Formats: sequence, C-alpha cells, structure tokens
Amino acid sequence: MAKDLSEMLRLADADDLQAVLATKIEQNRDAIRRNFSVITGDDGLVRRVIERPRHVRNNLKGCGLYLFDLHVFDAVRRTPRTAMRDEYEITNAIQVMVEDGCRIKSANVVEEDLNLTYPSDLLMVNLKQLRATGRDRHIGEDAEVIDLSRIRDSVLGRHTVVKRPIRIESPVIYDGTVVETERTIRNCVLTPTQVVQCAEVRIPA
Repeated sequence: MAKDLSEMLRLADADDLQAVLATKIEQNRDAIRRNFSVITGDDGLVRRVIERPRHVRNNLKGCGLYLFDLHVFDAVRRTPRTAMRDEYEITNAIQVMVEDGCRIKSANVVEEDLNLTYPSDLLMVNLKQLRATGRDRHIGEDAEVIDLSRIRDSVLGRHTVVKRPIRIESPVIYDGTVVETERTIRNCVLTPTQVVQCAEVRIPA
C-alpha cells in the first residue's frame, strides 16, 4: 500500500535527481533483511543500498518501486551477475549509479508492503485483502461447496470443489482444486496437486 507516488516525481524534479527509491520506515528488522536497506548521508542522498543485509544499520527499507532517468541503462549494462544466484540485482545497478556520482534520494511513500517469498506470505496477502474489502471469504466462479456456513477467512478459486461439509479456515485454494478430505482445513495453501501448511496468520480486525 503506497501513499501518493507523485511525491517521487516531485522530489526528482525539485532536486535534479537521477533516481528516487520508494522506501518505508520499517521497525521489523527481519522485513529489512528480506528486502534491502537504504543508507543515506547527511545531505539526504543515497550512499549505499544493501540487498538482504545480514546486519541492519537503520530502519529505512527499500520496497521495490523505483524512478530512474536514462543513467540506469548504462548502470544495468555494467552490473555483473551475482555469484550466489547468478542474477542481475537492481540494487547492484543502483550502487553503480551511486558510485558514478548520480544523485539518488529515497521517498517514504510506502505504508505497507510484503514480499511474496513463502507460502505464508501468499496467505497473508489474500487474507489482508479480504479484511480490507470487509468480507470473510471469496468464492470463485463455478465453485462447488456443500456448506458455505463452515467457511471463514478463506479464498477459494474458480472451479474449486469441496465434496464434504468440512470446516475451512484461513486457506488459499487454487483454481480447479478438488477437496475430498473429511478433516478441517486451516492455515494452508492448496493446489490441485499438493497442500502446503503455513504458520497461523493473524490479521488485525
């Protein structure tokens, strides 16, 4: 969830910047370790970006939204692949820009974000969306469910079939999944071929 992203444009124009990074003041250090840390100087310019830092130095988290000018293309061209994952990291390209003397600032325009890395993240995002829309369930098109009264905080995809009147609490069930179990389904992600159990997800009311 973001605030007015036009703040990034305003900042870029006003300060003659080559890039603006959307950031969030983050109190959860584990969340920063899963994203990247943004280190700024006394002048507010970005001095360093650290992908998935082991040691968190501040509470400024990068959130994966960027505003670049044309300097980014030269930086990307000179960005090496990472040794561990053999990928191009956008944070490495940003660091190349920093070292080239590009003027980069951060804008705290993100109120809430979540990395979709683990199955529990997918569960969290869907349940948050349910809560935000004032609903306790989403039943997809052409789903076949015997007893809707036993379903809460759940997302069921299209053409889902639930064959027995079981209790269903806090799952995400993919399109086309056939549920035949007689046991309660709780805190999991179901696909047509597997069940991925997740830690309990608590969404504030």
